Amino acid sequence: TQHWQLAPSAPQPAYRFNHVTGMQCFCSQPPHAAAASLSPKPAATPVIADAATLPPAVESSKPPEQGTTFRHSFDYPVAMDSKEAWRTYMDGPSQHLESALEKLTQRWDHPCSVCGNKAMTRGARDHMMSQGHWKALWTKLQTVNSRSLPAPDIATGLNQPWVQRYEVPGGNYLFNHLTGGQSLAATAAVPLTRTSDSPRAAEPPSAAAPGEVPVPTHTLAPAIAGPPAAAEAPAAAAAAPVAAVAAPTVTTSVAQENGKRL
Repeated sequence: TQHWQLAPSAPQPAYRFNHVTGMQCFCSQPPHAAAASLSPKPAATPVIADAATLPPAVESSKPPEQGTTFRHSFDYPVAMDSKEAWRTYMDGPSQHLESALEKLTQRWDHPCSVCGNKAMTRGARDHMMSQGHWKALWTKLQTVNSRSLPAPDIATGLNQPWVQRYEVPGGNYLFNHLTGGQSLAATAAVPLTRTSDSPRAAEPPSAAAPGEVPVPTHTLAPAIAGPPAAAEAPAAAAAAPVAAVAAPTVTTSVAQENGKRL
């Protein structure tokens, strides 16, 4: 088996090729520092030429998807060969999943869709590294292809039966049980300034007609009480001249009566 160290833009840090069986796949990292490099160097030209024989699904190296928290690993064919290899392979992804879910939900006993939504009462890492989960994943994979493991483009599909979605605040946390890939898919943003328990803002008393200026409620009472007081003042002023005119009339009548008596 030979390993090559890939460029930083590759899906995985290294690529593995078995010269006996012909099996090849991406892997997390080379087993030793002496692995050949695929970095752009003159000596690496023959190796780059061999890269043209890679499966079409992995020919183009694209950056991680938006929201990716743990990258896919494509050395699952080796991991599925034995339970020991599986434990080594799934150690990192399952530990990352357990920490992420606990941080997002303050829980660690989430269900496992591969095992019939069985609760992972001892955490995701302990459950997914177990032999029972490894066998259940084999059964799940056979529902797609009973003869061979899926190619990388199929393995990373979001609608595959080995991809699980965990509901978390603000969206869904996706976990690929085969590749270990993980991502956070956010849903539509929810306004945080208005909840069912938050006080509602005071609403205006009524809608103003076009061209009409709304009058605040606290100014209505003085405006209504003002006109009667203003109306009474002219009435009192009008009554004063009547009294002034009537007084001389009464005085004259009394004088005339006194003259007659004299």
